Amino acid sequence: GLASLGASEILLYDTDLAKVVSLGAAVRKQFPETAVLATEKDKLTDLADITGLVNCTPLGMDGRPGSALPAGARGAPVWAFDAVYTPDKTEFRAQTEALGAA
Repeated sequence: GLASLGASEILLYDTDLAKVVSLGAAVRKQFPETAVLATEKDKLTDLADITGLVNCTPLGMDGRPGSALPAGARGAPVWAFDAVYTPDKTEFRAQTEALGAA
């Protein structure tokens, strides 16, 4: 979705590197003009050059506490999207709103 909307660069993080490699290859195949890069969780603490964040993990859902974003993350992303819908207010959402993201 991000690539189809014109994202020039997408950073992917997952605890399972094979999933990152597979998704990255699929996105690059369909959108060769989009740079798709793997990143490590500790690199997510500095969001200075990040426009938007998407959480597609179950972290934050009822019974799955936590956030995919490390504690102490800094920066000013413009927007964030959390795929978690129960509960409405998650740790990820609180973190990104505290950074000023819509």
